Amino acid sequence: KQWYQRRVAITAGDGGTLVSPVNNLGTSTLSHVTVSSDHLREVQCTIAWSESDADGSLTTTPTIVVVEHIKMEEEVSVVEGGTVTISCTAHGDPAKIAISWYKVEPNGAEIKVEGSGDFAFDTPFFDDGCYKKALHLKIKNAKEEYDRNYKCKVTGTTKEIEKTVKLKVYRIVDFVYGVGSKIVPKGTLIEEDTPTSFSCEASYPGGNFVFEKTKNGVVTNQQSNYEVNIDGTTKVAAGWNILEFKESDVAEYKCKVTWDGHTTIPPPKSFNLGIKKEKSTDCDSALIPLL
Repeated sequence: KQWYQRRVAITAGDGGTLVSPVNNLGTSTLSHVTVSSDHLREVQCTIAWSESDADGSLTTTPTIVVVEHIKMEEEVSVVEGGTVTISCTAHGDPAKIAISWYKVEPNGAEIKVEGSGDFAFDTPFFDDGCYKKALHLKIKNAKEEYDRNYKCKVTGTTKEIEKTVKLKVYRIVDFVYGVGSKIVPKGTLIEEDTPTSFSCEASYPGGNFVFEKTKNGVVTNQQSNYEVNIDGTTKVAAGWNILEFKESDVAEYKCKVTWDGHTTIPPPKSFNLGIKKEKSTDCDSALIPLL
């Protein structure tokens, strides 16, 4: 008796019926409507043939179909200055497939990642038994300009397949202060008894804000979170209000933000505030310098 096994590669999402001969001794039949990545190594191929020295036929259903697809997260995050690894696992014949990474710019241009500077590749991973190959992209010292979509492309399969992941870089966007409802430039002296407010904005929701005020070496904290709508996008910002700016408010102010699940703390933003006092005479205003 002779036994034959045929490996059939199909692409996830394809539909149809495959009928092909096996060494001209019988037929190999695969029928399916829609195949997804969940069916990997579960789709069965029926092999049937007739033997000349025996009556009847024999049918077996080995698990030999490989569903070509990419397994990758849709979204990953990293704090500014931190390190993140994005995994791309391709299922197919590891001896034939090739994996490459691309950074997608805001204008849609795709720039191939070469694995230099802050970008590196882990050693490719092969698994012949499960018919898969992986190439992981490691990004260190995350910066604002790394906040992009990244695309993993796989060739050497029945047809080229690709998948995109969004990398979010958590960071402090800006830390500003104002007089009344007007934002004033950093370094401006605040008139005594004038209401003043601070605003610290983060790139993505979910941040935990801490304001630090340092005066004469003493640090005090005040924390406040609320959502604001900026340019049509909901982000998280923190606010701190001073009803009447006094000499005691002359200090260094610092905004810090942390995100749950991340140990890296992005660089804080800070500024110093001084006070402008009006004298009772016609002399020029006396200025208390910035710290």
